[in-house]
This record gives sequence, structure tokens and C-alpha cells, in this order.
Amino acid sequence: MIRKFFTIIAAITLFPTVAGAQDQVCYMEWEGQIIDLSSMCVTKPIETEPVPVATNLRFYDVQISPRSDGNSLEITGTVINESNQVSSISAVQFNVISSDGSILASDTAPVQAGAGLEPGQQLAFSKVINKNVLRGNLNLSDLQVEITGSV
Repeated sequence: MIRKFFTIIAAITLFPTVAGAQDQVCYMEWEGQIIDLSSMCVTKPIETEPVPVATNLRFYDVQISPRSDGNSLEITGTVINESNQVSSISAVQFNVISSDGSILASDTAPVQAGAGLEPGQQLAFSKVINKNVLRGNLNLSDLQVEITGSV
């Protein structure tokens, strides 16, 4: 117990920066000696440059089609970055609209853009939805998919 106490006092005396450190992982004991690791400790969060929010995205080939299971529909399309910078996008928001303009379904299709969509890069998106959301509007030719945004 006394040895541990003297070790702590010695560490504070030898390495005063460790004593004031908030992170107690900034030192270690190795073969009876205290080693100062404060130069390797991160004291503030690493700042990364944020990817700009998507601004010039164009959506095309947006379609709704039946799936082979007979119980679901698939919304597919492609998004292209028409800006000159990387754009952040993780999903495409859409509505399925009936012939009278009613919104039958609203959903989000994920986009696998990783660190962002490069200028000129295009990615496909798809989302499977249950046919029951159509509320009896089973004629696919009467349905439209409206892209409402991206996140």
C-alpha cells in the first residue's frame, strides 16, 4: 500500500502534466516505471472537414415495378452528382402518388455513397415496399414516384 502511494507521488512529481490530465490512460507502468504517454493522448476531438450537403443532385430512371413474390413493389432509380464537389447523401426520400394526386406511401431508399458522392458519380437506389400500402390502387400504370428530397 505504501509502495503504491509513493509510486503515485513519484509519478505526479516526475510527470506533472499527467497529474492534470483528464484522461487517465495518458500514462502506464512498465516494469516498475511510470511512462508518460501524454504526447500520444488526444485531448480534443479530431476535427474532420464535413462533406457538403447535397445541392446539385439529379434523379432519373425512377420506376415502380412489381416483385416476383407478388406482395411487394420495388422503387428503383439513379442519382447523379451534377456539382463540382463531393456531396453528402445517405438516402433518397420519395412518395408513391396515385392518379388523383393522393400520397399512398412515403419512404426512404438508402444510397451507399460512403464518404460522399463524387462530382459526376452516379449511384443506383432501390426500396421494396409492401403492396398493401396502395390501398386498392393496384394498377401500376396509374402510380407515380415523386422524389421529395435526400438526406
